[in-house]
Amino acid sequence: ASADVFRVLNGNFKLVEKASIDEAYVDLTDDVQKLKDENFPLAINDFPTTHLAGFTTKTEDERIEILSKWLKDCQSDDEQ
Repeated sequence: ASADVFRVLNGNFKLVEKASIDEAYVDLTDDVQKLKDENFPLAINDFPTTHLAGFTTKTEDERIEILSKWLKDCQSDDEQ
């Protein structure tokens, strides 16, 4: 089964590094960059339970406000 899993990973991803018999590291950099280049739209609704490390939020409104700012910053970084 392990060989089958690695065959699928290697067939779908550019860089797969075997970590053990049943673990692998997959470099998704090119795939993510392609999505960013295609202006893949990101919206708050796509992240219903996401919390950003380093930020403490007490309410859902605070979480959404911080996440909204982060998404806006990410999108403006891509445009530069």
